[in-house]
Amino acid sequence: MTIGNQLTLPGLKTHFSHNRKSVGMAGEIAIALALQERGYPVAANHKWGDLQVWTKDMKKTAYIEVKTARRGKDGFYNFTLRKDGCTDHRNADLIILVCLLKTGDAIPFVVPVTVLYEQKKCSITSDPWNYKGKLSPYRQNLKTLSLEKPLAELGDFFDYIP
Repeated sequence: MTIGNQLTLPGLKTHFSHNRKSVGMAGEIAIALALQERGYPVAANHKWGDLQVWTKDMKKTAYIEVKTARRGKDGFYNFTLRKDGCTDHRNADLIILVCLLKTGDAIPFVVPVTVLYEQKKCSITSDPWNYKGKLSPYRQNLKTLSLEKPLAELGDFFDYIP
């Protein structure tokens, strides 16, 4: 799969069905690839989040829950953060909300879990690039994806590796 300027996922249109499971997997893959390209070691971890990521100096690790949404009929990108019997975002350190556009572009919002801790759902209510709501300070670009600022917001909330 070729990664373009915006790290688009052109294979999403041709190789994935657009069911929820495939869309979710596409978001996880996009985030994992983007983090690896930025020098973060990444591993799959489905106990505490979708991904386990280490800081570049390998001294700290963070668990990341990736939530991916397409634009719904209401025009919103709706994310289910927790549902009984399923994954629970509150076990992770960071939540990355991925808005998948019809072009295959993925726009991530890297949010400390403390911001959305009590919520079961959240939405990006307009075009993700122009969205000005509560989560807009956490919007990033896949090409320059960084975890330093959201992890700094958490302070000692996330794990230190001895």
